[in-house]
Amino acid sequence: MTKPPTPPSALREAVAAFRAGRLEEAGRLSRQALDAAPGAFDALHLAGLVAARRGDYAAAEQLLARAAAADPRSAAAQLNHGNALRALGRHEDALKAFAWALALKPDYAHALANQGTLLLELGRGRDAEAAYRKAVAAAPGDASCHAGLGNALKEQGRLNDAAASFARAVELKPDYAEAHNNLGTTLKDLGRPDEAAAACARAAELRPGDPVVQDNLGAACHDQGRADLTVVHCKRALRLKAPAAGASPWTLAVCDALIDLIGLPAIYPDDAAVAAARGNFAAALDRLNALVAERPATSAAEEGLIAECLFKINHFLLGYQQQDDKSLLQSYCAIAVELLKPRFGRFLGPVRRRPGGGKIRLGLASELLMNHNGVNWAYPWFAGLPRGDYEFFFYSLNGRADWLTEKFAALGAYRWLAFRPESYAKSLAAIRADELDVLVFPDVGMTASSRIASLARLAPIQCAGWGHPVTTGSPAIDYYLGSGAMEPLDAQDHYSETLVRLPGASVYVHDRDQGGAKAAREAYGLPPGKLLFGSVQNLLKYLPRDDDLYARIAVAAPASLFV
Repeated sequence: MTKPPTPPSALREAVAAFRAGRLEEAGRLSRQALDAAPGAFDALHLAGLVAARRGDYAAAEQLLARAAAADPRSAAAQLNHGNALRALGRHEDALKAFAWALALKPDYAHALANQGTLLLELGRGRDAEAAYRKAVAAAPGDASCHAGLGNALKEQGRLNDAAASFARAVELKPDYAEAHNNLGTTLKDLGRPDEAAAACARAAELRPGDPVVQDNLGAACHDQGRADLTVVHCKRALRLKAPAAGASPWTLAVCDALIDLIGLPAIYPDDAAVAAARGNFAAALDRLNALVAERPATSAAEEGLIAECLFKINHFLLGYQQQDDKSLLQSYCAIAVELLKPRFGRFLGPVRRRPGGGKIRLGLASELLMNHNGVNWAYPWFAGLPRGDYEFFFYSLNGRADWLTEKFAALGAYRWLAFRPESYAKSLAAIRADELDVLVFPDVGMTASSRIASLARLAPIQCAGWGHPVTTGSPAIDYYLGSGAMEPLDAQDHYSETLVRLPGASVYVHDRDQGGAKAAREAYGLPPGKLLFGSVQNLLKYLPRDDDLYARIAVAAPASLFV
C-alpha cells in the first residue's frame, strides 16, 4: 500500500499539481496539508488559490483571509484576498486589501494593476490611470500593465494615448490577443479602419474561438466598407455564442436575418448594385416578419443573443441610398419592438403628462453627446432657451465625453447611462423616472443605442432631429424637427413622424463655434485667383449617378481647382 504523503510533501505535490493545472489533485493535497497543520500559512494560501481558480470565491475568500491573518507581512496574500473579495462584489473591501498589499510592497506591479482594474470597473478612470502608471513604472516590461493603462485611457476618451499603450503591449508580447483586440477597437473609434481591421484580424488569428473578437473584426470590416466580411465575421461570432445560449433554429434564423441587415455596402459601383443591396435588405425584413409571426417561447439567453444582434444595427448607410425609407424603417421598428418585448414591453405604454405649471422638463439622449456632427448642432438650441422656463436633462447612452459634453452638462442635469444589451432596460427606466415633458433624440440612425432608445416611450412628447436626416420609422417618435429651407413640399410623405419645418436651416452657426485660426489660401499651398471647390461631405454620401459631378463642374468652370 502506498504511504500517504507527509504534510511537507503533500504541500510540495499540491504546489506542483496547481502549477500544472491539476486542480482536483491540488485541492485534495492542500486539504491534507491543512488537516495536518490547520493554521499553516502556505497551506491556507495555496488552498485559497485553488478554490479561487475553481470559481469557489466564497471559500477562497475565507481561506485567504486566514492566510493573510497567519502572515500579516505577506503582500501576496493580501493581493489574492483582494482578488477574491473583488470576485464576490465586495469592492471597498477589495480596495482595502490591495492598499494593504501596496503598503507592504509599494512597487508591487500586480497589486497596482489589479487595483487599477477594479477602479476602472467602478468608473474611476483617472484613479485607475494613476494606479496603472505606477504599475508600468514598476514593471515596464509587463505587457499587461501597458494594456491596463490603455483601458483606463480609453475609458476617459483619450483614444490616441490608449492606442499607444495597447501598441506598446503588443510590441512587448506579440501574441497578446486581448491587447490586439483592444488596439483594434480603439483604432476603429479613431476612424482608422484599415489599421483597426489589421489589429482585430491578428486578435482573431490568436483567438479564433472568441466571439467578441469576431464581432469586433466584423465591426472593423464594416467601417472599411467591406459589407460581405462584416456579415461573415458577425455570423461566425453568432455560431460561437449559440451553444452556450441554447439557441434554437428559430433564434438562429432571426439572428442571421438581423445580421444581414448590416450588410449594406458603403460604396456602390453602379445603380444596379444599389437596387440589389436594397432588395437584400427588404428580403431580410420579409424573413424577419415571417419569423416573428411564428415566434416560439424563448429563453432569457436566447433573448440576450437577439438583443446583441439588434445592438449591431443603426441603418446609417440605408439613408444614403437616397430613396424613400419610410416603409422599410417602419417595418424594422415593428420587428425590433416584437423581438425586444420580453424586456421592453414596459416601455411601450403611454407616459402620462405631468400636471401643468412649473418648468418644462426637456431631455436630450444620445451616445454622441459630445463634439460630434450628429449632436453638436443641438447645443445652441438648448443654450438659447430661457432657463426660467426650462429644466434640462442630458443622457449620454454609453458614450464618451469631451468639452462639449461638459457644456451640455453645465446647462442642467447630466446622466451617463450604461446602454448595452444587458443594461439598456435599466437605463430606459432611469430616463423615464425623470418625468420629462419632452425628450429629443438628435441622431437616430447614427448609433444602435439611439435606434433602440427611440423605440421606447419615455416622455409624453418625443422628437427626432436631423443629426441623421431620415425618418426614424418609430411609432414612439411624435415629431421630426426638420429644416424649412431644405425640406421639399412633399417631405411629410417620407416621415412617419409629424414633420416640423423650423425656420431656415434650423440651426445656429456662429464664427466663434468653429475654432482654430484662419489662414489665407497661400498658407495651404493653394494658388491665388482660382475658384476653389471643396466637398465637406463623406464620399459615401455620393451615389454612382453622381460620378460625373466633378467633371461637369470642371467643364463649366475650367479655371477652378478642386480641394
